[in-house]
Amino acid sequence: MKMYYWFAFVCLGFFFCQQAKSQNLISGKVLDSSDHPLGFANVILLSEKDSIFVEGTMTKEDGLFQIKSIPDQCYILKISSIGYKSYYMKCRVGELGKIFLQNDPVILKTAEVIGARPKYQIENGALITNIENTLLRKAGTADDILKHLPGIIEKNHEYIVFGKGVPIIYVDNRQIYDISVLDNLKSEDIKCVELITNPGAKYDATVKAIIKIRTINHKNEGLSFEARSSYFQCQNTNLSEQLDGNFTHKNINIFSMLKYTRDAQLTRREIKQTVYVDTLWQQEILQLF
Repeated sequence: MKMYYWFAFVCLGFFFCQQAKSQNLISGKVLDSSDHPLGFANVILLSEKDSIFVEGTMTKEDGLFQIKSIPDQCYILKISSIGYKSYYMKCRVGELGKIFLQNDPVILKTAEVIGARPKYQIENGALITNIENTLLRKAGTADDILKHLPGIIEKNHEYIVFGKGVPIIYVDNRQIYDISVLDNLKSEDIKCVELITNPGAKYDATVKAIIKIRTINHKNEGLSFEARSSYFQCQNTNLSEQLDGNFTHKNINIFSMLKYTRDAQLTRREIKQTVYVDTLWQQEILQLF
């Protein structure tokens, strides 16, 4: 009988622990200024102390979101969606209620010229973002597009899919091993981007997420080049020179990039040291590098 009560006590304790853990979540609903649900918006949780990325998710089609299993402490919540002003707020664990995003008038004015907001659709469990004839068509490069897509964040010069980690990236069904390739691919040449968070059995078990970029099938073939240059002047001179090359022939598409960057910084360090021994020694060091 004692063993029975002990077992029941353990089970009850486990149940309450699980219940307490499940309550450690932040939830809410994102709407636009017309009170319509805003689906596929990025919801990012940042540390209040240093703004480091903690966790992220995206809203469902009905605008609802949840971030689960997090410590109960102060955070900064960032919500963003293309065509809207980014929203920031301080929060803790709990229900946040309705959150409204305001239209970005600058982007919407541009949209009248180059296209509308991106269109999203879910197909076979994958989230497909249409790029052609949308605002993202003039984003710049594929690298710029990925920074604005739902479910993805850039961290330490690589892309992270919420809850899945670093994805495998394909361009027209060819896997890329250096993300600098994305900087060579113009956004206006991209048709759509597919985000797969459950790759399935045909991929290696270590693959948790996949990004597939599909380009527009241009008839133009041959060799092309593009040059970029940037210059910054403050106390020192910083510059970046980049030459991109692209060769296209039938189903062959070869990218190349030559880049030179000069990043000069001046650091002043002063060290003062006092040593108490038989006699008093003082040493001062000034380093400039």
